[in-house]
Formats: sequence, structure tokens, C-alpha cells
Amino acid sequence: MKEMLSVLRTSGIFSGISEEETEKMLHCLEVRPETFQKDEYILRAGDRVEAFGVVITGKVMIIQEDFWGHRNILSKCHTGDFFGE
Repeated sequence: MKEMLSVLRTSGIFSGISEEETEKMLHCLEVRPETFQKDEYILRAGDRVEAFGVVITGKVMIIQEDFWGHRNILSKCHTGDFFGE
């Protein structure tokens, strides 16, 4: 939890907010940490998104795949970045 708090406090949405306030916000927002394996899809085009994600460790790649399986990297999200918003 401490690692998550330190990353969140440096990201844009939580910058300038005390650790105590951040903890209260996380409780109100019903934050739930999730872990994903390398090469695992988090979201696919057309999925209903009810929450956004914040990268705590590792990175998330936003890709586009065509019919033939070719991948184009549209964006990379690193520690503290948001995705799915």
C-alpha cells in the first residue's frame, strides 16, 4: 500500500494532496489493486470501462492490432500514468 501511495501522490490527479487525504480518497473511490501478467490484455476495444487504471509498477502498452495480427504501439504508460480514462 505504501508503494501505491508514493506513486499516486506523484501522479497528476493526486499531486499536492496529503497522504492522509489520499488514503481517504482511495477508500471513497473503492480502489482495488489488480495484477496483470506480461502480454495479458487489460482492456479490448469495445469493452465497457467503469474505472480507469494507474500504473504502479511496470508499463502498459496501448496497441492496435489489425486483421492479420500486426501490432502498432499507440502509446506507452509508465509508473504513475493513467489509462482507460
